[in-house]
Amino acid sequence: VLNPDVTITEPTLKILNTTRCKEKVTLVCVAENFYPDHVSIKWTLGDKEITEDVATDPYATKDENTKMFNISSRLKVSKKEFTPKNTFRCTVTFNNSTHVSEKTVYITGTGEDYLKSSQTMKLAYGVFIAKSALYGLVIFVFVWRKVRMINL
Repeated sequence: VLNPDVTITEPTLKILNTTRCKEKVTLVCVAENFYPDHVSIKWTLGDKEITEDVATDPYATKDENTKMFNISSRLKVSKKEFTPKNTFRCTVTFNNSTHVSEKTVYITGTGEDYLKSSQTMKLAYGVFIAKSALYGLVIFVFVWRKVRMINL
């Protein structure tokens, strides 16, 4: 039963800043300021719905001051999946008792983690080259001294 004192309002949808752990990135989708509370949230990547590592609030919470509802959903993805070529979608389906509407927000992965690993590899390679050059110099000096002593 709808409250006649509250205007039917579609949700506002937003993605919060991503949270990073060692192996995973957490995406958070928030639907807020809607009435009534007949909503569902789904995550997709390409044409496929994602159901693993999804945690959606069991029900929308009501703000007693505004009489509007809010709900959130979290998706954990591996850092390997969270790349610029993958666009994740959070879609909220809202039923206001007369019609159904959908709103979608998109989030694309960053190359940040790839960039960090490539910079680490560059540093490791540079250290390896420097160490090899130093080793070569030590061997050169050792051989040069031996040859010099033999010639004396």
